[in-house]
Amino acid sequence: MLARDPKSIRLKDIINAAGESTAPVMCVVNKRDRYCAGFSLCPMKHHWKELKKRIDGFFDEYTLADICEESSIQTQGG
Repeated sequence: MLARDPKSIRLKDIINAAGESTAPVMCVVNKRDRYCAGFSLCPMKHHWKELKKRIDGFFDEYTLADICEESSIQTQGG
């Protein structure tokens, strides 16, 4: 059972509750990646941060109710 109405549960809430990250690369959340030697000097870091911001915005935009509604429409043939 859900503790809250599905309309008030944002997808970002689910990701956070599961302990997952939306970071496309770990340096964006200040964690080193063993496969990347350019942690301090990365020319892409700004772009990775921008991508994370957009991903976060996407997951903040939709709720669990939105996903369930879309799923229901697809299974009904709409």
